[in-house]
Amino acid sequence: MAGEGKTTVALGLALSAARLHQRVLLIDANLRSPSLHHQLNLSNDQGLSTLADLDYKSLNLHSLNSNTDILTAGPIPSDPVRVLSSKRIKEWIKSFEGDYDLVILDASSVLGIVDAIQTASLCNGVLMVARLDRITQSDLIQAVTTLGESNVLGIVANEAKNLKLHYNNQTSIEEEFFVPQQHGLLNNKGIADQLDKVKLP
Repeated sequence: MAGEGKTTVALGLALSAARLHQRVLLIDANLRSPSLHHQLNLSNDQGLSTLADLDYKSLNLHSLNSNTDILTAGPIPSDPVRVLSSKRIKEWIKSFEGDYDLVILDASSVLGIVDAIQTASLCNGVLMVARLDRITQSDLIQAVTTLGESNVLGIVANEAKNLKLHYNNQTSIEEEFFVPQQHGLLNNKGIADQLDKVKLP
């Protein structure tokens, strides 16, 4: 869903990795409602949506610091799915992976459109972001299930401070939300099954 805090989390992850001396590229892959260039006050004349027309020498990346580069979304295309599924985009992502220690794609919402599914196919892993004061339990399970074969690494729970959440009335949500990541045993269905036991509003 929109307004979950995905861009803020993506930016925070990028800067945290950079402080650990990782070379990071953060890409705004939300081609319907990009916001990264607004948050960072960057130009958006070219970006992910225009990569097909660029070579590496003409690529315009924005540097936040010595270890963090930004690729904005670029002008909103008429068909975002076609851009994200293009062979040229896949080639660019592969090239970026060779140049950076970490490439982070800030994607659109999972529910309602297929863009995020296509973006997930470009990644080795997916980190979901959810505002627990807005999303329902069924929406969260549907989002995990929708990602299908994508490797969901975990879920960032925003705005959970004032919510009373319980897991089987015994175990805290903090412990159970990290079970998949700690043990590496659950696929997306397993994560969905775990979420089905967590009581959300």
